[in-house]
Parts: sequence; C-alpha cells; structure tokens
Amino acid sequence: LVLLHFELVLSHFELVLLHFELASHFELVLSHLELVLSHFELVSHFASWLLLHLLLLKHFEPMLSHFELALSHFELVLLHFELVLSHFELVLLHFELVLLHFELASHFELVLS
Repeated sequence: LVLLHFELVLSHFELVLLHFELASHFELVLSHLELVLSHFELVSHFASWLLLHLLLLKHFEPMLSHFELALSHFELVLLHFELVLSHFELVLLHFELVLLHFELASHFELVLS
C-alpha cells in the first residue's frame, strides 16, 4: 500500500512536471502570438501613416495643380520676354542696317564729289 502510494505521488509529480512543460510551451506560443500582435500593430501604424499621407496628398493635389498652372504661366511670361528680346535685337539690327546705309550714302557722296 505504501509502495502504491509512492507510485501515485510519483505519477502526480510527473503530471505536475508535464503541466509545467505544457505551460512553458504555451508561454512560448503566447510570446509568439504577442510578437505577431506587435507586428500587426506596426503594420496598422504604417497603414495609418500611409493613409494620412495619401489624404494629405489628396488635400494638396489642387494646390499642386495650382502650382503647375503658375509654372506654366511663368514659362509663358519667359517666352514673352524672349520674344520681346528677339524683337529688340531685330530693331537693333535694323538700326545698324540704317547706319550702314548712311555710311554707304556718305561714301557714294564722297565718290561723286
């Protein structure tokens, strides 16, 4: 009877040890699940950050097209100034041509006299 009692106590301790091993296994599984949860929280924060940036981009999109329109306007103004500069260069060439005609007329006047 004493031997049977010791065997029962030994079996009980083996069962307790098995419970501790099982608890250790579940603790490992729980740690893994906590890590997975942290990963999903990180992904959730990243998704929120991305959504916020997309919303900001959508908010600033009309402003972006406004800046594109302003840039096109400035490009048009620049082209206008280039056209005006070309016009002044043409006028300068005309005056040089007129001056050359006067010099030529002066030369022929000298030749005629």
